[in-house]
Amino acid sequence: MTEQYVLTNSTTENEQSNLYINQDLFGTLGDLNRINRKAVSAMLSLISCVGGNGAVQTTQTAVARQCKISLKEVAKDVADLESAGLIGSVHAGSELGAALVCVVKINIARAEKPDEISPLSVAEGQVQ
Repeated sequence: MTEQYVLTNSTTENEQSNLYINQDLFGTLGDLNRINRKAVSAMLSLISCVGGNGAVQTTQTAVARQCKISLKEVAKDVADLESAGLIGSVHAGSELGAALVCVVKINIARAEKPDEISPLSVAEGQVQ
């Protein structure tokens, strides 16, 4: 298993959290890039907020700002990510820019270290 260490946004300055990413995600994002480039940015934005059990809690506005896209594009990108099977259990507020809650598929990215016997190829990398 190839591992890299990823430091994600944490709740306090001294707190550190890890992000484990299945290397197959990058191939999937490459395929998605041919269909909807902005959805790739949205996925990376969502992964940067992933918590326990793949849960993501953010806002549409935060994703739009981070990806430099419109709020309408965020809605389309999230729908495309759900259709691609990368995220599920999507709940978005009805107002543009409202809360966005979803679950990143646990075999794609997670905050908890996978079992050592897991067949997943997992990368753990460092983000500054």
